[in-house]
Amino acid sequence: MMEKIAPVRGSMGEGNSRSPEQQRLKDACCDFEAILLSQVFKAMRANPLAVESPDPAREVYEEMMDQSLASHISRKSHTGLAAVLYEQLSPLLREEAQAMEREPKGR
Repeated sequence: MMEKIAPVRGSMGEGNSRSPEQQRLKDACCDFEAILLSQVFKAMRANPLAVESPDPAREVYEEMMDQSLASHISRKSHTGLAAVLYEQLSPLLREEAQAMEREPKGR
């Protein structure tokens, strides 16, 4: 039986004290993960051995379903990519905030 992988430290700044910038970063990380997952689903669906010509309506439906599924997966942090991105990028928010505090108010 496989062991469950532990979540990434901090898990994208969960808590009530998240600033608007942290929330925007979290949302951007989840959106990036959703786009990547959507592309993975699209590549998995590609069938080079298909005999029939693809139905355009079915392709649109499948693409919409893949995008919805990818967005749901990224929001629920099942893959962890968004959490890793957030963990890597969140220190930059603190550095930017510190730089803004040091900058003279007259500028």
